[in-house]
Amino acid sequence: MADAMETPPSRGHYKSSLESHTEAFETLLGLIPAQFYVPPNDQEIDAKYQKNKRTKSQKQQEAEERKLRVRDTKRAKVCARSLCQLDPANRKSVDDVQADRRADMDMEWDEHGEEDEATIEAPKEPIRTETDTPRRASMEELRERLHTKIQMLHQQRHPHEASASGIPSTKEELLEERRRQRSEMRDRRRRERKEARRKAQAGKSAAGERTSSTTGSARSAGALVETPATSTSQSTAPAVMDGDLTFSQVSFETAHAPDPQRKNKYALPSDPKAALAALEARQRREEAKIQKRIESGQDAAQVREAAQKSERWGKALAASEGVKIRDNVNALKQTIKRRERAKEKSTKAWYVWAH
Repeated sequence: MADAMETPPSRGHYKSSLESHTEAFETLLGLIPAQFYVPPNDQEIDAKYQKNKRTKSQKQQEAEERKLRVRDTKRAKVCARSLCQLDPANRKSVDDVQADRRADMDMEWDEHGEEDEATIEAPKEPIRTETDTPRRASMEELRERLHTKIQMLHQQRHPHEASASGIPSTKEELLEERRRQRSEMRDRRRRERKEARRKAQAGKSAAGERTSSTTGSARSAGALVETPATSTSQSTAPAVMDGDLTFSQVSFETAHAPDPQRKNKYALPSDPKAALAALEARQRREEAKIQKRIESGQDAAQVREAAQKSERWGKALAASEGVKIRDNVNALKQTIKRRERAKEKSTKAWYVWAH
């Protein structure tokens, strides 16, 4: 049993084993070139891995120096200016102050330009234009352009006025021209309305004179039948026109003169609903009149026949006077239904479009 048990290794055995392993490892490291495991210095690292690192070049240093010199010069000028301003004998004029400000702006512009040149890596020079700062148009130039544009538009809209009279060159003249045109338009409309009213009154007075002369002659004659010579002369008298054609003048002898009440009775509004309501109200009034006559003791058939005859004759006279007869209730109802359907359809289409 004692033979089976092994004695533990001593400390010297571990040391010799480690030394042999270290020697073998160093031998292997000696076979590797030093450039693959020895770290290089900082300059080599910067040159290899940090190629894009920006360093201060001679150009940047010169730009910083110029910047400091410009700043010192500017401060000195500001101090001198403040001293001059405090001295009442050396007070500058407006032109001198503006010139100093322009010089300061030029110095600031040169300073910023130098900074931009220093930060650019490529040695390319910036492309210089003819003028460093954009040219700003003055108020006079802008006002002149506006007047030119107004004149051109006025010439395009009113070529005859431009050729006949001078074109307004200022805003006040243009406004005055517009006011004059509006006043002329109002005067012209006022004259047209007066002329229309005068013609309407003249027509009414002429119609009244014709009606009074017709009724007066009929009453003063006292005869039941007119002489055939008068009717023949009136019916066969030719109406001569300015052209090559001539037409016979036909006149219908009737005791019914143009009546505005008859025109208002048979004329209906353009709205189908209002026209239907007016037609139904008129029919109710006519029916009430017929019932009143029947209740008074007259024959119902004769009363209705006389009412129908009077209705037909009144419609014929109204149509001859230019009144559009619309007494078809069914047609009016169909028109109302058609408009309602169209309105509902357009409402649905608008709702779909809006949502």
